[in-house]
Amino acid sequence: MNNLSIGIMQGRILPKFIDRLQVFPINTWREEFSVAKDIGFQHVELLWDGEQDIKNAKGLTCFMSETPHLHTPSICVDSICSCTSLQGMLNEIIDVIDTFKENTPSILVIPLLGEATINTTHKLKEFIDEVNTHNIKNLLQTYNVKLALELDMHPSKIIEAMESTDLEFIGICLDSGNLWHYSATPIQDIRTLSKKIIHVHIKDRDLSGDNVLLGDGIVDFRTFFEVLKDIEYSGLMTLETKYFKNPLDEVKKNFKYISKIVQ
Repeated sequence: MNNLSIGIMQGRILPKFIDRLQVFPINTWREEFSVAKDIGFQHVELLWDGEQDIKNAKGLTCFMSETPHLHTPSICVDSICSCTSLQGMLNEIIDVIDTFKENTPSILVIPLLGEATINTTHKLKEFIDEVNTHNIKNLLQTYNVKLALELDMHPSKIIEAMESTDLEFIGICLDSGNLWHYSATPIQDIRTLSKKIIHVHIKDRDLSGDNVLLGDGIVDFRTFFEVLKDIEYSGLMTLETKYFKNPLDEVKKNFKYISKIVQ
């Protein structure tokens, strides 16, 4: 599986706050790119957080195009988790594309969690139908962008909703930690979703559901990657790991651990 690109979420190496996740590293984003490259990461997943601080990162767009050795092929639109309406979710997606335009990362990770939770076939169909009939569809096609939905619902319900529309620009973001925490049959779930998986988030959880260093929790990463290989997944893998006391040391440990298994 050496063709897989291993990346890191923005703000996980040089975080703005040690006690908060999903915060754009507004003061250290340039340095974080350099450190990520030195560690061995092949890409950085941009973070559109609730404060939309990424809009204030002067020079980021130019930096993205001038740094071919460390790609930015995806962005996590985490602000959607705070949306309480479907229109609000759509507006966030439009805002991202309007901000980056031709530099929009090819994959927008859409976490339909938190306030924006979608966990029924009906609601997921409604979301997909709105995207399909909204101006967003034209924007996605114009800039060759796909939406990778992160969901907490049974795989069979996801497939039922997605097969009814079968849009090429909508797929699934698979999260290893969430999968092992919420599902009694994670391997079977991967196989069920296999044709829809277009992005992967890597993290680990313990029995209580707390995030831990990779390898310290309940995720069977060896089997996880064997199944990904079996279904011929060849896309991105982004570490969405938690930091505790020393983010830099901890992310190095996580990268070393996952690199050995993927080889």
